Amino acid sequence: MKSISEYLSSLSYPGRTILIGNLSDGTQVIAYALMGRSSNSQNRILAFEEGRIRTKLFRKEVAGDTKWTLYDAILFSNGKWVIANGDHSIEIAKALKEGKDLGEAIIKLSPEEDTYSTPRISAILDPKSSDYSLSIVRKKNDKNEKIIWKYNPFNGFGRIIHTYTGDGSAESFIGDPVTVKLPDFDLFNDIWSSLNPENRISLFVSAGDDTQIANRHRTIERNRLLDRPLERKNWREFGPETSNRKLMNQQRTVSSKLNKIQVGKIEE
Repeated sequence: MKSISEYLSSLSYPGRTILIGNLSDGTQVIAYALMGRSSNSQNRILAFEEGRIRTKLFRKEVAGDTKWTLYDAILFSNGKWVIANGDHSIEIAKALKEGKDLGEAIIKLSPEEDTYSTPRISAILDPKSSDYSLSIVRKKNDKNEKIIWKYNPFNGFGRIIHTYTGDGSAESFIGDPVTVKLPDFDLFNDIWSSLNPENRISLFVSAGDDTQIANRHRTIERNRLLDRPLERKNWREFGPETSNRKLMNQQRTVSSKLNKIQVGKIEE
């Protein structure tokens, strides 16, 4: 079994990538990597906005077709994390609010209608139990194949899924999510440094209370979204969509802090 860095280093182009797992001490881990080869795809950043992580344009003046490039990548719904490589994140979030599971949420989905029929990948993580599900909607023999994998946490390991095979082509990811070993230290840099520097764009990693975002064009880092344990617990359990007034006030505080993040130096 490979470590996360060994696995990612062996791929020339995995495309958008989702990782969920637990560190050896039980800390929950979520990672989302944004990758692209065209100038249009690379003209993006990940940003925290309105209680969710979104893909946004880096240079608006040179925006191309944004139909498949701009979306909510990570958000909360009904107390669960939702991670996806497209706007189907919203459909999944709505389904969770209605008490549905991931299988019901993706039943009407089809691959993206782009040149490569890019598969739709997604994940749901329950922060209370650490149970999670991964899914893919992809083309197979001219038909749409929809698969959901359900997992219980296992400390020290994670599972990873991505849009393409990773061999540099645009062939859809095949097989089951890959199990990888997770490091005890510096998960963020392990992943970022393992991604192909020619087409890595942005990376979001959440490991317990530490959350970081790196963008190819600029770096944003924030260790500790919240200052108090209770607020951190409430944020992770309820997210931005709660109607509880106390939690809403706490979450406004979070957004205020994140809005004051200092943008790092230009990387290229």
